[in-house]
Amino acid sequence: MFRAWPIDYYGSTDQSEWAADILFRGSRSLAGLYPRLVQHGLTTFLSPGVMRFLGRNVPANGNIPARLQADVSQAANTRYLKALASADDPTPLGRLTTRLAQPVPINGRRARALNPHAPADARVLETLSRGEFTISAFPSRHVNVAKRRVNGFRNRDLRALLFADAQAAPPDQQRHAASVSRQLALLRAHGLVRKVHGTHRYHLTTRGRVIVTALISLRNVGTDTLTKLAA
Repeated sequence: MFRAWPIDYYGSTDQSEWAADILFRGSRSLAGLYPRLVQHGLTTFLSPGVMRFLGRNVPANGNIPARLQADVSQAANTRYLKALASADDPTPLGRLTTRLAQPVPINGRRARALNPHAPADARVLETLSRGEFTISAFPSRHVNVAKRRVNGFRNRDLRALLFADAQAAPPDQQRHAASVSRQLALLRAHGLVRKVHGTHRYHLTTRGRVIVTALISLRNVGTDTLTKLAA
C-alpha cells in the first residue's frame, strides 16, 4: 500500500491482536454449539483459567519477527480452531475406542491394548491434549529444521508433567524417559500420535484428537447428561 503513497514516518505497537472471524448460518447454529465449545476448551485443553494456547512455545524474549507475525498468528488461530472442531464429531464413542482395546504390533512384537479408563493411560491422554501442545510459535516452513519450534510435545515435555522429575537424580530421569518412550511407541502403534519428521516432537493425529476429546468429555460429564443425550 505504501509503495503508492510513500511516507516519511512509521508507527510501532507494544501489543497487538490477530483475530479470526467465523461465520455461522444463523444465531441458532452458534447457540447450539457454543456451550460445547466452551466445555471442550475448559476440560480437554486443561486450561480452567485461560486457554493458554501459545504456552511456552513463544521465543524466550517474547518477540516474533515482524515478517512472520501474520503467518504465526494465523497458523495459531487455524490450529486452535481445528482443535476445537473435534468437539462436534458425530462418531459414536464405542466405534472410536474399539481398536484401542485390541493389541497392536510394534516392530514385530505384540503390544498391549490401551485402557483409556485406567488411571495411568487416562493421565497420559489428558496430558497430550494440553493447549501448549496444540499451537506453536513458528510455522515450520519459515525456519530451519534444527531451529524451528513446531507445535507438539517431546519426551521431556511429557516426562516433566507425568513425573515432575526436573530435580530427580539422573538414573531416575533415564528411567522415566524410557517409560515415556515406550508410551509414545504404543500411542504411535495405535495411531493416536505421529512423529514430526526431523525433530523429537510428536503431534496428536486427527483420529487421536477426536478420541482424546471424546474420552476426556466422557470423564467430565455426569450420568444424567449422558442419559439425556442418548435418549
